[in-house]
Amino acid sequence: MDKYLSTCERLLDASKVDQEVWVAYILPKLPEKARTVYNRMPADRANVYQQLKRSLLDSYAISPFVYRQNFFGWKKRVACSYTEYLGEIEEHFDMWLHCMVPNGQEPNWRELLLRYRLDQQFPEEVAMHLADKNIVTAAESADLADEYLVQRKIYARTTSQRDTQNENLTLGQRWSGYSNSICTFCQRRGHVQSECYSDPKSPLYRGARRPSNQQMSANTEKVAPKREHDHGAYCASIEGQSMVDQRYKKYTGDVYIAQKPSAHLYLRDSGSTLSFLSRDALPTGWSPQMTGTTVTVTGIHQSRETYQLCKVPIVRDLYEGDLTVALTNCPPLPGVALVLGSDVDDETYEEDMSCGIATRRRVYDPPDPLNDGT
Repeated sequence: MDKYLSTCERLLDASKVDQEVWVAYILPKLPEKARTVYNRMPADRANVYQQLKRSLLDSYAISPFVYRQNFFGWKKRVACSYTEYLGEIEEHFDMWLHCMVPNGQEPNWRELLLRYRLDQQFPEEVAMHLADKNIVTAAESADLADEYLVQRKIYARTTSQRDTQNENLTLGQRWSGYSNSICTFCQRRGHVQSECYSDPKSPLYRGARRPSNQQMSANTEKVAPKREHDHGAYCASIEGQSMVDQRYKKYTGDVYIAQKPSAHLYLRDSGSTLSFLSRDALPTGWSPQMTGTTVTVTGIHQSRETYQLCKVPIVRDLYEGDLTVALTNCPPLPGVALVLGSDVDDETYEEDMSCGIATRRRVYDPPDPLNDGT
């Protein structure tokens, strides 16, 4: 619009047309939006060209910040001469001053430059908040920006505290509601049957429970032969299936190791002071967390050897969590991937069994003769 009006002014000046009738020459060629601006103005002002021009530029102006940014950041094109480049930045400069300075007044360059430097430091959300404000001085702009940021901090703090209180209230209600509940499936306190890990019908079910004594008694045809000299659980592999001595079968079950989808066989042995885990049972590429503790193992089924302890996450019936084990290069017992020793706190068994798998003692570094106090 400003370029169109400038072109008309030059043509009318060259034709020596009186400025009092310029509106009659320019108005018929203006678009619908410009004619609407003319119709909304009072008749005594609408027919004065300078007043009509300012109203038209105000209606078509984008933002003083845009024109200011174009003026300071406009780049010269390769095919453009310096004279043409000067004309381009003059247009952006005139539009910037048109938006910031009332008609006929001298611009306050001090305030304009201070606001320019101040606006460069505002975040995007602050600049958008101040864009539609009728701000005159740089001090007023700084005060409004500080007020906006303070309100944002108060709102964020209040919202965070309210969310925390609601969350604590919800957790407190949940705990108070379940602390005295007894599961009708496993008869344990602290949860209901729909949240029982042992109930196959629960969405939180984590694996098969131990087979009952009736089920174990019914499956006697696949029991491996008993060896009189063996005081542990005798296991053998027949037709790809692990067989467990009938005396100790109720102390076995499925265990899921390190989130591995397939299950392995574990054996509960209260006669062992240490839990053993075969490396073959770990997922491919998975590394256990070493504890830094070293033990020496001796026993019926284990020759004297030194192992490093590590932590491995397991999931089995009525238990889930990290287990401290000694990694072995072969299964602790044939067909058994994990032996749970007496170091595992498990109160689900009514009686203990003793297989005599291993005992352990800590290995300490030899004393330093230079630091023995002599």
